[in-house]
Amino acid sequence: MVWSNDDDKLCYNCNTCEAAYVINYVHGWHTRLFCMFIALVVWIGCFDFAFGANNENNLQGRQQTV
Repeated sequence: MVWSNDDDKLCYNCNTCEAAYVINYVHGWHTRLFCMFIALVVWIGCFDFAFGANNENNLQGRQQTV
């Protein structure tokens, strides 16, 4: 890393900003994946509750023949 008094130069090629970007990207990806997983579980639960209860009510009124 070389010091420069040039006001236009903001990067000293230390790769710190690249490492921080990668860490933030990976953390954000894990957070989005976790939220999507929770949303999927809730959606499946609601779907099962809505249509599972409907199917049980329809089957109670029918007689099963062997």
